[in-house]
Amino acid sequence: PSHRMSAEDDALRQALEASLATFRQEQAQSVVLSSTHAKRRSELLSWMEPHPLVDGAVLQINTINQFHSVFGAMIRSFGAPSSICGFLAVANALLLARDLTAEQTPSLETATARLKDSSAVTPLVHQIMERIQTSRQRYMAEHQPSFPTAAARKAYLSDWVANYEISDVLRNEWDSMEGPPIDLSLIGFLRFNEWPERNSAKHEELARLEEMRRFGGKSGGDKGLLESFDRGRGESMFVLERFRPVRSLATPWEVQAEANAAVPPILVLDLNGHFAVAAMVGEHRGFAPGGLEQAPALAIFNTTDGAYLSGSAALCVSQAFDLYHHESEDLGPSDEVGEGDEPAVAALPDAGTLQPEPVAPPVPPSSAECGL
Repeated sequence: PSHRMSAEDDALRQALEASLATFRQEQAQSVVLSSTHAKRRSELLSWMEPHPLVDGAVLQINTINQFHSVFGAMIRSFGAPSSICGFLAVANALLLARDLTAEQTPSLETATARLKDSSAVTPLVHQIMERIQTSRQRYMAEHQPSFPTAAARKAYLSDWVANYEISDVLRNEWDSMEGPPIDLSLIGFLRFNEWPERNSAKHEELARLEEMRRFGGKSGGDKGLLESFDRGRGESMFVLERFRPVRSLATPWEVQAEANAAVPPILVLDLNGHFAVAAMVGEHRGFAPGGLEQAPALAIFNTTDGAYLSGSAALCVSQAFDLYHHESEDLGPSDEVGEGDEPAVAALPDAGTLQPEPVAPPVPPSSAECGL
Protein backbone atom coordinates (compact mmCIF):
# COMPACT_ATOMS: atom_id res chain seq x y z
CA PRO A 1 0.00 0.00 0.00
CA SER A 2 1.10 3.57 -0.63
CA HIS A 3 -0.01 6.63 1.31
CA ARG A 4 -1.12 8.81 -1.60
CA MET A 5 -3.47 11.75 -1.63
CA SER A 6 -4.00 12.72 -5.26
CA ALA A 7 -7.40 13.81 -6.55
CA GLU A 8 -7.68 10.51 -8.42
CA ASP A 9 -7.02 8.52 -5.25
CA ASP A 10 -9.60 10.54 -3.33
CA ALA A 11 -12.19 9.96 -6.06
CA LEU A 12 -11.44 6.23 -6.08
CA ARG A 13 -11.75 6.06 -2.31
CA GLN A 14 -15.11 7.83 -2.38
CA ALA A 15 -16.36 5.46 -5.09
CA LEU A 16 -15.27 2.43 -3.08
CA GLU A 17 -16.91 3.78 0.06
CA ALA A 18 -20.16 4.38 -1.83
CA SER A 19 -20.05 0.88 -3.31
CA LEU A 20 -19.41 -0.64 0.08
CA ALA A 21 -22.27 1.30 1.68
CA THR A 22 -24.65 0.08 -1.03
CA PHE A 23 -23.43 -3.49 -0.63
CA ARG A 24 -24.02 -3.42 3.12
CA GLN A 25 -27.53 -2.10 2.66
CA GLU A 26 -28.44 -4.71 0.05
CA GLN A 27 -26.97 -7.78 1.71
CA ALA A 28 -28.28 -9.46 4.84
CA GLN A 29 -24.84 -10.47 6.05
CA SER A 30 -23.72 -12.60 8.93
CA VAL A 31 -20.54 -11.67 10.74
CA VAL A 32 -19.42 -15.30 10.37
CA LEU A 33 -18.65 -16.47 6.83
CA SER A 34 -19.12 -20.00 5.53
CA SER A 35 -17.56 -20.03 2.05
CA THR A 36 -14.47 -22.13 1.34
CA HIS A 37 -12.18 -22.77 -1.63
CA ALA A 38 -9.60 -25.45 -2.37
CA LYS A 39 -6.92 -26.13 -4.97
CA ARG A 40 -3.83 -28.25 -5.42
CA ARG A 41 -0.54 -26.45 -4.94
CA SER A 42 0.34 -27.45 -8.52
CA GLU A 43 -2.70 -25.51 -9.80
CA LEU A 44 -1.49 -22.21 -8.35
CA LEU A 45 0.59 -19.64 -10.17
CA SER A 46 4.24 -19.66 -9.11
CA TRP A 47 6.84 -16.95 -9.02
CA MET A 48 9.75 -19.34 -8.52
CA GLU A 49 8.97 -22.98 -9.27
CA PRO A 50 10.59 -25.33 -6.72
CA HIS A 51 12.44 -28.37 -8.02
CA PRO A 52 10.95 -30.84 -7.43
CA LEU A 53 7.53 -29.41 -6.67
CA VAL A 54 5.86 -31.00 -3.63
CA ASP A 55 2.14 -31.03 -4.27
CA GLY A 56 -0.57 -30.74 -1.65
CA ALA A 57 -3.83 -29.09 -0.68
CA VAL A 58 -4.38 -25.35 -0.30
CA LEU A 59 -7.56 -24.63 1.61
CA GLN A 60 -9.04 -21.14 1.87
CA ILE A 61 -11.46 -20.74 4.75
CA ASN A 62 -13.39 -17.48 5.03
CA THR A 63 -13.89 -16.71 8.72
CA ILE A 64 -15.27 -13.32 9.78
CA ASN A 65 -16.73 -10.71 7.46
CA GLN A 66 -14.50 -7.64 7.72
CA PHE A 67 -17.24 -5.47 6.15
CA HIS A 68 -19.85 -6.33 8.76
CA SER A 69 -21.41 -3.42 10.64
CA VAL A 70 -20.13 -4.82 13.95
CA PHE A 71 -16.82 -3.10 13.14
CA GLY A 72 -18.43 0.20 12.11
CA ALA A 73 -18.27 2.05 15.43
CA MET A 74 -14.63 1.08 15.93
CA ILE A 75 -13.68 2.26 12.44
CA ARG A 76 -15.44 5.59 12.91
CA SER A 77 -13.94 6.22 16.34
CA PHE A 78 -10.38 5.85 15.03
CA GLY A 79 -10.97 7.34 11.57
CA ALA A 80 -9.63 4.04 10.24
CA PRO A 81 -9.95 2.58 6.73
CA SER A 82 -13.19 0.73 6.03
CA SER A 83 -11.19 -2.19 4.62
CA ILE A 84 -9.69 -3.63 7.81
CA CYS A 85 -7.99 -6.79 6.53
CA GLY A 86 -4.60 -5.59 7.82
CA PHE A 87 -5.87 -5.26 11.40
CA LEU A 88 -7.73 -8.57 11.20
CA ALA A 89 -4.79 -10.49 9.74
CA VAL A 90 -2.54 -9.48 12.64
CA ALA A 91 -5.28 -10.28 15.17
CA ASN A 92 -5.86 -13.70 13.62
CA ALA A 93 -2.15 -14.53 13.62
CA LEU A 94 -1.89 -13.62 17.30
CA LEU A 95 -4.96 -15.69 18.18
CA LEU A 96 -3.53 -18.75 16.44
CA ALA A 97 -0.16 -18.28 18.16
CA ARG A 98 -1.79 -18.24 21.60
CA ASP A 99 -2.65 -21.92 21.27
CA LEU A 100 0.70 -23.16 19.97
CA THR A 101 4.19 -24.10 21.00
CA ALA A 102 7.09 -24.31 18.56
CA GLU A 103 6.62 -28.09 18.23
CA GLN A 104 2.91 -27.98 17.37
CA THR A 105 0.96 -27.80 14.12
CA PRO A 106 -2.37 -25.95 14.26
CA SER A 107 -5.50 -28.07 14.06
CA LEU A 108 -7.68 -27.01 11.14
CA GLU A 109 -10.87 -27.44 13.13
CA THR A 110 -9.59 -25.63 16.23
CA ALA A 111 -8.07 -22.78 14.22
CA THR A 112 -11.23 -22.29 12.18
CA ALA A 113 -13.44 -22.22 15.27
CA ARG A 114 -11.19 -19.71 17.03
CA LEU A 115 -11.02 -17.33 14.07
CA LYS A 116 -14.79 -17.44 13.58
CA ASP A 117 -15.33 -16.34 17.19
CA SER A 118 -15.97 -12.62 16.84
CA SER A 119 -15.93 -12.17 20.63
CA ALA A 120 -12.27 -13.28 20.62
CA VAL A 121 -11.24 -11.49 17.42
CA THR A 122 -12.85 -8.07 17.92
CA PRO A 123 -10.99 -6.97 21.10
CA LEU A 124 -7.66 -7.75 19.44
CA VAL A 125 -8.64 -5.83 16.32
CA HIS A 126 -9.47 -2.86 18.55
CA GLN A 127 -6.04 -2.94 20.21
CA ILE A 128 -4.20 -3.21 16.90
CA MET A 129 -6.27 -0.49 15.27
CA GLU A 130 -5.64 1.83 18.21
CA ARG A 131 -1.86 1.31 17.96
CA ILE A 132 -1.65 1.85 14.22
CA GLN A 133 -3.95 4.88 14.20
CA THR A 134 -2.08 6.41 17.16
CA SER A 135 1.18 5.94 15.27
CA ARG A 136 -0.31 7.72 12.26
CA GLN A 137 -1.46 10.60 14.44
CA ARG A 138 2.03 10.87 15.91
CA TYR A 139 3.63 10.90 12.46
CA MET A 140 1.32 13.69 11.27
CA ALA A 141 2.09 15.75 14.39
CA GLU A 142 5.82 15.41 13.66
CA HIS A 143 5.40 16.28 9.96
CA GLN A 144 2.71 18.95 10.00
CA PRO A 145 3.77 20.69 6.74
CA SER A 146 3.01 17.46 4.86
CA PHE A 147 -0.60 17.50 6.13
CA PRO A 148 -1.77 21.11 5.78
CA THR A 149 -5.52 20.44 5.63
CA ALA A 150 -8.12 18.45 7.52
CA ALA A 151 -8.80 16.50 4.32
CA ALA A 152 -5.14 15.51 4.04
CA ARG A 153 -5.07 14.32 7.65
CA LYS A 154 -8.31 12.38 7.24
CA ALA A 155 -7.00 10.71 4.08
CA TYR A 156 -3.80 9.63 5.83
CA LEU A 157 -5.70 8.15 8.77
CA SER A 158 -8.13 6.29 6.52
CA ASP A 159 -5.55 4.87 4.12
CA TRP A 160 -5.18 1.10 3.93
CA VAL A 161 -2.75 -0.56 6.31
CA ALA A 162 0.80 -0.72 4.96
CA ASN A 163 3.29 -3.56 5.29
CA TYR A 164 5.58 -1.58 7.60
CA GLU A 165 2.65 -0.99 9.98
CA ILE A 166 1.95 -4.72 10.26
CA SER A 167 5.66 -5.26 10.84
CA ASP A 168 5.77 -2.60 13.56
CA VAL A 169 2.89 -4.12 15.53
CA LEU A 170 4.43 -7.58 15.47
CA ARG A 171 8.03 -6.54 16.15
CA ASN A 172 7.62 -3.62 18.57
CA GLU A 173 4.12 -3.08 19.83
CA TRP A 174 2.60 -6.38 20.86
CA ASP A 175 4.76 -6.87 23.96
CA SER A 176 3.18 -3.77 25.51
CA MET A 177 -0.42 -4.64 24.65
CA GLU A 178 -2.97 -6.19 26.96
CA GLY A 179 -3.43 -9.94 26.98
CA PRO A 180 -1.47 -13.12 27.68
CA PRO A 181 2.12 -13.39 26.42
CA ILE A 182 2.53 -14.77 22.90
CA ASP A 183 5.64 -16.38 21.43
CA LEU A 184 6.23 -14.15 18.40
CA SER A 185 8.75 -16.61 16.97
CA LEU A 186 5.63 -18.53 15.88
CA ILE A 187 4.57 -15.71 13.53
CA GLY A 188 6.17 -14.54 10.29
CA PHE A 189 5.18 -12.11 7.56
CA LEU A 190 5.48 -13.14 3.90
CA ARG A 191 5.63 -9.82 2.06
CA PHE A 192 5.72 -8.72 -1.52
CA ASN A 193 8.92 -6.78 -2.12
CA GLU A 194 7.65 -3.22 -2.63
CA TRP A 195 10.94 -1.75 -3.84
CA PRO A 196 9.69 -1.51 -7.48
CA GLU A 197 6.89 0.82 -6.29
CA ARG A 198 9.18 3.28 -4.51
CA ASN A 199 8.37 6.09 -6.95
CA SER A 200 4.71 6.15 -5.85
CA ALA A 201 5.32 5.86 -2.09
CA LYS A 202 5.03 8.90 0.17
CA HIS A 203 5.54 9.97 3.76
CA GLU A 204 6.69 7.34 6.25
CA GLU A 205 6.20 4.49 3.83
CA LEU A 206 8.76 5.97 1.43
CA ALA A 207 11.39 6.13 4.17
CA ARG A 208 10.59 2.63 5.38
CA LEU A 209 10.94 1.12 1.91
CA GLU A 210 14.70 1.57 2.15
CA GLU A 211 15.07 -1.80 3.87
CA MET A 212 13.65 -3.44 0.72
CA ARG A 213 16.42 -1.99 -1.47
CA ARG A 214 18.70 -5.02 -1.27
CA PHE A 215 15.96 -7.27 -2.67
CA GLY A 216 15.89 -5.31 -5.93
CA GLY A 217 13.16 -4.74 -8.48
CA LYS A 218 12.64 -2.51 -11.50
CA SER A 219 11.84 1.10 -10.66
CA GLY A 220 8.32 2.03 -11.66
CA GLY A 221 7.28 -1.61 -11.76
CA ASP A 222 4.38 -3.39 -10.12
CA LYS A 223 5.32 -5.63 -7.19
CA GLY A 224 2.75 -8.18 -8.38
CA LEU A 225 4.20 -8.57 -11.90
CA LEU A 226 6.89 -11.15 -12.65
CA GLU A 227 8.67 -8.81 -15.05
CA SER A 228 9.39 -6.37 -12.22
CA PHE A 229 12.06 -8.75 -10.88
CA ASP A 230 15.20 -10.16 -12.51
CA ARG A 231 15.94 -13.45 -10.79
CA GLY A 232 19.27 -13.67 -12.58
CA ARG A 233 20.39 -10.61 -10.61
CA GLY A 234 19.16 -12.05 -7.33
CA GLU A 235 16.02 -9.88 -7.19
CA SER A 236 13.20 -11.37 -5.15
CA MET A 237 9.46 -10.83 -5.46
CA PHE A 238 8.96 -12.06 -1.88
CA VAL A 239 10.58 -11.39 1.47
CA LEU A 240 10.02 -13.43 4.63
CA GLU A 241 10.11 -11.34 7.78
CA ARG A 242 10.71 -13.09 11.10
CA PHE A 243 10.41 -11.31 14.44
CA ARG A 244 12.07 -13.56 17.06
CA PRO A 245 14.62 -14.32 18.39
CA VAL A 246 15.87 -11.42 16.26
CA ARG A 247 14.13 -9.63 13.44
CA SER A 248 15.28 -10.68 9.98
CA LEU A 249 14.34 -10.14 6.34
CA ALA A 250 15.28 -12.85 3.84
CA THR A 251 14.52 -14.12 0.36
CA PRO A 252 12.95 -17.59 0.04
CA TRP A 253 16.24 -19.10 -1.15
CA GLU A 254 18.13 -17.47 1.72
CA VAL A 255 15.69 -19.07 4.17
CA GLN A 256 16.02 -22.49 2.56
CA ALA A 257 19.83 -22.25 2.56
CA GLU A 258 19.93 -21.84 6.34
CA ALA A 259 21.38 -24.78 8.25
CA ASN A 260 18.23 -25.08 10.35
CA ALA A 261 15.70 -23.21 8.26
CA ALA A 262 12.92 -22.07 10.57
CA VAL A 263 9.72 -20.97 8.89
CA PRO A 264 7.21 -19.81 11.51
CA PRO A 265 4.10 -22.03 11.62
CA ILE A 266 1.85 -18.99 11.19
CA LEU A 267 2.32 -16.46 8.39
CA VAL A 268 0.62 -13.15 7.75
CA LEU A 269 0.30 -13.01 3.95
CA ASP A 270 0.54 -9.90 1.78
CA LEU A 271 -1.79 -10.86 -1.09
CA ASN A 272 -1.10 -7.71 -3.14
CA GLY A 273 -4.16 -5.71 -2.20
CA HIS A 274 -5.33 -7.81 0.71
CA PHE A 275 -4.00 -9.49 3.87
CA ALA A 276 -4.77 -12.96 5.21
CA VAL A 277 -3.18 -15.56 7.50
CA ALA A 278 -1.71 -18.94 6.56
CA ALA A 279 -0.83 -21.99 8.65
CA MET A 280 0.29 -25.50 7.83
CA VAL A 281 -2.36 -27.79 9.30
CA GLY A 282 -0.68 -31.16 8.93
CA GLU A 283 -1.88 -33.88 6.60
CA HIS A 284 -5.14 -33.08 4.90
CA ARG A 285 -7.81 -35.79 5.14
CA GLY A 286 -10.69 -34.52 3.09
CA PHE A 287 -12.18 -31.08 2.54
CA ALA A 288 -15.55 -30.77 0.84
CA PRO A 289 -14.85 -28.21 -1.92
CA GLY A 290 -11.67 -29.84 -3.17
CA GLY A 291 -11.98 -33.55 -2.45
CA LEU A 292 -8.27 -33.68 -1.55
CA GLU A 293 -7.12 -36.43 0.80
CA GLN A 294 -3.96 -37.31 2.71
CA ALA A 295 -1.73 -34.54 1.41
CA PRO A 296 0.26 -31.72 2.99
CA ALA A 297 -2.19 -28.90 3.60
CA LEU A 298 -1.83 -25.14 3.88
CA ALA A 299 -4.85 -23.31 5.30
CA ILE A 300 -5.53 -19.69 4.32
CA PHE A 301 -7.79 -17.89 6.79
CA ASN A 302 -9.46 -14.98 5.02
CA THR A 303 -11.87 -12.22 6.09
CA THR A 304 -13.95 -11.55 2.96
CA ASP A 305 -16.27 -13.68 0.85
CA GLY A 306 -13.83 -13.51 -2.06
CA ALA A 307 -11.38 -16.14 -3.38
CA TYR A 308 -7.62 -15.55 -3.35
CA LEU A 309 -6.24 -18.69 -5.00
CA SER A 310 -5.68 -17.05 -8.38
CA GLY A 311 -3.95 -13.97 -9.79
CA SER A 312 -1.07 -12.28 -7.97
CA ALA A 313 -2.49 -13.38 -4.59
CA ALA A 314 -1.81 -16.99 -5.61
CA LEU A 315 1.87 -16.14 -6.11
CA CYS A 316 2.15 -15.42 -2.39
CA VAL A 317 0.07 -18.45 -1.40
CA SER A 318 2.20 -20.81 -3.49
CA GLN A 319 5.39 -19.26 -2.10
CA ALA A 320 4.10 -19.85 1.44
CA PHE A 321 3.38 -23.51 0.66
CA ASP A 322 6.83 -23.98 -0.89
CA LEU A 323 8.60 -22.48 2.13
CA TYR A 324 7.13 -25.27 4.23
CA HIS A 325 7.64 -28.06 1.68
CA HIS A 326 10.84 -28.44 -0.30
CA GLU A 327 12.29 -31.92 -0.72
CA SER A 328 15.66 -31.13 -2.25
CA GLU A 329 17.72 -28.26 -3.59
CA ASP A 330 15.22 -25.55 -4.51
CA LEU A 331 15.69 -23.07 -7.29
CA GLY A 332 18.08 -20.26 -6.57
CA PRO A 333 17.76 -16.82 -8.09
CA SER A 334 19.27 -17.76 -11.45
CA ASP A 335 18.13 -21.38 -11.89
CA GLU A 336 15.54 -22.53 -14.38
CA VAL A 337 13.02 -25.35 -14.30
CA GLY A 338 14.09 -28.13 -16.65
CA GLU A 339 11.68 -29.30 -19.30
CA GLY A 340 10.07 -32.63 -18.56
CA ASP A 341 10.75 -32.46 -14.83
CA GLU A 342 7.93 -34.06 -12.87
CA PRO A 343 6.68 -32.65 -9.55
CA ALA A 344 6.93 -34.80 -6.44
CA VAL A 345 3.29 -35.54 -5.63
CA ALA A 346 2.41 -36.46 -2.05
CA ALA A 347 -0.43 -39.02 -2.22
CA LEU A 348 -2.94 -36.87 -4.07
CA PRO A 349 -6.03 -38.29 -5.78
CA ASP A 350 -6.36 -38.31 -9.54
CA ALA A 351 -7.13 -34.92 -11.03
CA GLY A 352 -10.48 -36.25 -12.17
CA THR A 353 -11.67 -36.56 -8.58
CA LEU A 354 -11.19 -32.87 -7.89
CA GLN A 355 -14.26 -30.69 -7.83
CA PRO A 356 -13.98 -27.27 -9.47
CA GLU A 357 -13.36 -24.32 -7.19
CA PRO A 358 -16.72 -22.77 -6.23
CA VAL A 359 -17.53 -19.42 -7.75
CA ALA A 360 -17.53 -16.75 -5.08
CA PRO A 361 -20.65 -14.58 -4.75
CA PRO A 362 -20.40 -11.00 -6.00
CA VAL A 363 -18.44 -8.73 -3.69
CA PRO A 364 -17.99 -4.97 -3.70
CA PRO A 365 -14.82 -3.62 -5.32
CA SER A 366 -13.24 -2.79 -1.97
CA SER A 367 -13.65 -6.32 -0.61
CA ALA A 368 -11.42 -7.70 -3.33
CA GLU A 369 -8.67 -5.23 -2.50
CA CYS A 370 -7.86 -3.97 0.97
CA GLY A 371 -4.66 -2.20 -0.02
CA LEU A 372 -2.49 -1.45 -3.02
